[in-house]
Amino acid sequence: MNWLRVLEEDNIHVIIGLGEKGRDTSIATYAAMARLSAEKRRRRFTVHVVSMKPRPLYMEDLRELLQSNIAYTITVRYHDFDFKKINELVEELLGEKRMVYGVVSSDLAELAKLLEEKGVPVEKV
Repeated sequence: MNWLRVLEEDNIHVIIGLGEKGRDTSIATYAAMARLSAEKRRRRFTVHVVSMKPRPLYMEDLRELLQSNIAYTITVRYHDFDFKKINELVEELLGEKRMVYGVVSSDLAELAKLLEEKGVPVEKV
């Protein structure tokens, strides 16, 4: 999916950790996106979903976020819950000087800790 990178060059990247409170995390993500859009004056987001739920089941948790959205352009990318791959993703995004933020369910404390150690601002839900 390298061709998507052209569409994501100026996006704000939001890493969402969907745990047991998936729907609450989705709602909190929308609030964070609204705040970030106003602060950074950008309306394009790439949402990196980290979930233990397989494809396409994780989309149920994102339904409200995606359906209620008319103001933003959102690209969704799914990532398995694998710390090595998540670490590589974060390092790649930060290495490319992308704006990266995290919204993580409180039951995924290890993911929040990983993001914070990399210097990514994290909102815990």
